[in-house]
Amino acid sequence: MAGQNQLPTPLMASFITCDGILVHEKTHSRQLMNPKCKYDRLRFPDNVLLSLYVEITGGRGAYRPGLTLANSEDQTIWEWHPERSFNISNPLITFDISFNDLNIRIPCAGRYLLALQLNEVHVAQRSLWFDLEKAH
Repeated sequence: MAGQNQLPTPLMASFITCDGILVHEKTHSRQLMNPKCKYDRLRFPDNVLLSLYVEITGGRGAYRPGLTLANSEDQTIWEWHPERSFNISNPLITFDISFNDLNIRIPCAGRYLLALQLNEVHVAQRSLWFDLEKAH
């Protein structure tokens, strides 16, 4: 439960990583390109370019997002805190936000945990796997 001076913590409806997100010019609808949680690489360390689509509900007020990626030892290897916040005016309506072209340096193959914070409160996480590409 939120305290007197805290904003309500939104509930997560979707938290999806993908290769990219196309936005329709007129309708502003989004199309996720190749949603996935496993990324094959030719070598490590390597930079991975990915996008993130998030739907939340139940929030009200201004929220500043942050993203972190932790390795299997729970060490943060990457974090991103954009300057811009977003505002939710109606807690009954689903609000969506996308983060495009996140460039993340992955040191080695393995399982990682991508986490989303809003106003420094942890609200969602998902596992991502990075592996060496198999020879065909």
